[in-house]
Amino acid sequence: MDMEQTLRGIATGVRSWAEEYARSHPEQPFDLDLGGMCGIASARIHRLCETAGLEPLLHVSANDSHMFVTCAGFLVDVTATQFREASPVIVRPYANAPSEPDYWRTGRTYASVSEAKSYQVDADWPFEQLILSHVEPAAVM
Repeated sequence: MDMEQTLRGIATGVRSWAEEYARSHPEQPFDLDLGGMCGIASARIHRLCETAGLEPLLHVSANDSHMFVTCAGFLVDVTATQFREASPVIVRPYANAPSEPDYWRTGRTYASVSEAKSYQVDADWPFEQLILSHVEPAAVM
């Protein structure tokens, strides 16, 4: 299996998990476009990539509105539907070029989930959007 297929498999599984999480937690402010779940879903993708022996990075957009993953030169995003991206699972080459939409221009990069979570806390992201236990390895397996 090539890298793009591996990442697409991980991302597809996380998108399904995120949709089910949104459906089964009506007390949370997430709907099926998964707005507000970018950090949670990205952290889960990151953990699964690490489990597969890959070296993913978490990115916060330059305008501080979005979180996504890159791995092996690919952008991986399962919550861009909140920005009206047609595909629920995005896996494509990534160059962080000025031609990228604002939500995919990197402002900050983190090698670990804990660093990204610390940033979220320091930057006062809404509590329901914080990376919490639902992305820890035991929950991912």
